[in-house]
Amino acid sequence: MDIQDKTQIKAALRQSFGSIVYAINDISEELFTQARAEGKWSPGEILGHLILSTKPLNKALTMPKPLLQSTFGMNNRKERTFDEVRQKYYSRLEEGVKAPENMSYRGVAEKGKEAMINSFTDELGKLLVHVDTWSEKDLSDYVLPHPAIGKLTIREMLFFTHFHTEHHCRQMVPQTV
Repeated sequence: MDIQDKTQIKAALRQSFGSIVYAINDISEELFTQARAEGKWSPGEILGHLILSTKPLNKALTMPKPLLQSTFGMNNRKERTFDEVRQKYYSRLEEGVKAPENMSYRGVAEKGKEAMINSFTDELGKLLVHVDTWSEKDLSDYVLPHPAIGKLTIREMLFFTHFHTEHHCRQMVPQTV
């Protein structure tokens, strides 16, 4: 896959988030809350995880750039391609890395499918607006920490957000994406 600039990133995010919404809309409220197997997240918990993992990125993208720089530093290496970031993440998964506990969503049944879909699409809307406020250069210069794969540029974090969403969509509905 060749995703590079903001336009391509935004199109990819719309596609992956849209695939999740399509898949979720296609299942009953009961299946939404039902774990796929012992120890595996339900589709609702997956959706909650995706909401929880997008929120910090949205927050970071609104932080003043000097604060981002003083908190996380600046990129000091060759920026990775989409495929390189994806491969690094999947290598970490193969090593047994799991989502941090604070990225596990609780309360799916109480929140409900429709409200969670609305939260998810709201996060996408915010993300797309935030991406527009960043220059191509700044997407490559500023970094954020990722719990599994270390510091990523903002662009790499956006790559991650896209393929991470696709990854979880495949878990929910294996024939999707």
